[in-house]
Amino acid sequence: MAQVAINTDGTAPDSSAILDLKSTTLGFLPPRMTQAEMIDITSPTLGLIIYNTTSSKPAYYDGNNWISFDGNHAVQIGDYVYGGIVFYVDSHGGGLVCAITDQSTGAAWGCQGVSIDGANGTSNGTGMQNTI
Repeated sequence: MAQVAINTDGTAPDSSAILDLKSTTLGFLPPRMTQAEMIDITSPTLGLIIYNTTSSKPAYYDGNNWISFDGNHAVQIGDYVYGGIVFYVDSHGGGLVCAITDQSTGAAWGCQGVSIDGANGTSNGTGMQNTI
């Protein structure tokens, strides 16, 4: 496997590294993007690293969620993602997003005046059953 060493004064890269950067005056700059751009990455790979300009924090993909380097999930309540606002985040970094505009105007929901068994959930996570 090929290894790359940059500014190592001719010494070989560390044996455990594919890329070895050395400097006492410069740093490493990962790709910088907004949170929306980060979330739009198609099929991010485990360990992918970016700098989230929305939160001003670096983040990595753990195989399931984007995690900020401070250990918090990169998506937090109040963030704008997927065309809406995050209003719930579970312990795994998943969560729920609500629309930013009133969705009830002009939309018929259910069968007016008819009770539909099983479509009366009001807590987080019951939307799918209500829709079915």
